[in-house]
This record gives sequence, C-alpha cells and structure tokens, in this order.
Amino acid sequence: MTTEPSTTESVDSSSSEATVSTEPASSSSDSDTTTSEPTTTTSAEVTTTDETTSDIPTTTTSAEEQPTVLFADDDAQTFHRGQDRTLLSPFQISMYTSSSQVLTISVNGDIRLGTVPTDPTRDDLPSEYGGNAVFPYWTENAILPNSGQGITYITSGQVPERTLLIDFKVMPDSNIAQDQPDHYTVSFFEQLPQYCQVRYYHTHGTGEDATIGFQGLFALTGQYRQYSYNSPGTVPDRTLMEMGLQDAGTFYTEEDAF
Repeated sequence: MTTEPSTTESVDSSSSEATVSTEPASSSSDSDTTTSEPTTTTSAEVTTTDETTSDIPTTTTSAEEQPTVLFADDDAQTFHRGQDRTLLSPFQISMYTSSSQVLTISVNGDIRLGTVPTDPTRDDLPSEYGGNAVFPYWTENAILPNSGQGITYITSGQVPERTLLIDFKVMPDSNIAQDQPDHYTVSFFEQLPQYCQVRYYHTHGTGEDATIGFQGLFALTGQYRQYSYNSPGTVPDRTLMEMGLQDAGTFYTEEDAF
C-alpha cells in the first residue's frame, strides 16, 4: 500500500468548528487492494485538544452473522420519512461526558445518544433539540419500497474490541431522479470512546444538501462542532471521516480512502 503526502485545506463552517487531526487513519476495504490517496484535512477557528485518531481494531464478522434491520424497504405509504428507532449496543457508546448503550437512529441521518427524539427539521448546528448527537449526513431522506434500501446495524469483534457498524442506504429528497441512494456507514468502537468513523460510499450532494458534525448535551450553549452545512464537495465518494466526540473535538478526513 502506497501512502501519498497529506494535503491541508480550509473549509468554512458554522459558529463552532473543529481543528482536524493530521495523523492517518486505519481504514478497511471491501476489496483486496487498498490505496491511500492524499489526506484532506480541515482547519478551523477553535482550540482543540489532543488528536483523536487511534489504531482501529481489526474485526472479523463470521459468515453466520447477519445485520439487524432497523428500517426496511417495506413502507409504501410514508417511505419511513421523518421516522426514528432505537437500537441497543452491546457496549457503552460515549459522546462528550455521556455514555449509553442505546442509540436513536433517524432515517434522516441523525444519531442520538439515548432514547431521545431526533430533530425533524434540518438546519445548521446546533440542533434545537439539543442532546448528544452525531450527524454523519443529516438531510431529508426516504426509503423507497422494494428498492433494497434501508438502515441496518451489526456488531463484530470480541470483548474488549467490538465494533458497532450502522449502514445507511437512503434516498435523499434532493435526488429528483431517484437513481442511486446515498450510502454511508457509521462505526463506533468499544475501546475508543468519544469517537466515531464515517465512510461515505456515495452521496448525491457530496455535502451540498446536508449538515455534517456533532454536538453535546449543552449544544444550545455552544457545545457542538460543525464540519459543513450545505457545502458541495466536502465529502466526495469514498471519503473516510473521523470525529472526536468531545469538547474542542476534531475532524479528520481522507479522500479515496477505500
């Protein structure tokens, strides 16, 4: 595997932003060949803590393990618009100073810590609903019936190195042609608290139709970090993003990462 030099660029964000770490991330691939391309990092106007990139465990999923379906392509009336559901993780997931085994997942790409309502109206951060949350690609979505779309999750690995992976395949309202769904995954790691990893396989808007970032329990008083809001080209296909879910949290991005 060949590692190319890193490149750094500045991205304008909303009122609170984060400094990006520049250490390479460990990434996995669905193919046999992995190529590391230049690293795109985002710099902003806040003071940050230590970098959050860490060695990510290698996890193995056996042939018997199957993802659990959270939302299926079975709603011909509402297309699951605006809906959210909860899942129970086998390990604690931490955001800022809070931890829970429960996550509330929205079809719109809004992940909340605990059993709390998600925000039905997308905007820039902070979300007026407050609370600990990750927004990997927050936009208005549907799950078209009989399309193969949906949201699933699966846990892999062994204690204390388990990984929870949430897989989104959803159709954004911005895609009028409805030709290809957005597809991205969000991973949480047992031995890496206050951290998550997002893999953007494909998004219709590459950031133009979405809010990307995270926030804490006191988001309405400034505890949040926004990577982008309605910014095209911020997450090209095959982009890897790491988020440090803490005060003065960080973002790390790498394009063509898998």
